[in-house]
Amino acid sequence: INKEKENLNNIVTDLKTEISKTNEVNNQMQVEINDMTKEISKFLKHNKVLQSEKEEVENQLTCINEERNQLNKVVDDLKCEISNAAVEKIEMESKLDKFTSESILMSKEMDQL
Repeated sequence: INKEKENLNNIVTDLKTEISKTNEVNNQMQVEINDMTKEISKFLKHNKVLQSEKEEVENQLTCINEERNQLNKVVDDLKCEISNAAVEKIEMESKLDKFTSESILMSKEMDQL
């Protein structure tokens, strides 16, 4: 009976040792889990900051695109005005040439009188 009792005590001691080791490993794992949780929290905060910055950049890009579109419209309007002015200039030059020719003819006719 003493032998069996000693064997049982040895088994209990071994089990206590194993439980202690397991608890130690669990504690170490819990520390690692806590550290990882802190890291994840930092990453999530950083992600929020990056997301906010991304949204700000997208808003700025939208504003820039709207301004670019407005400037393109101004440029198109100016091109149209320049084209119209060029046509008008050609028409005025034609009228001026005609007027000059008529003036020369009238001057010659006046000289003949």
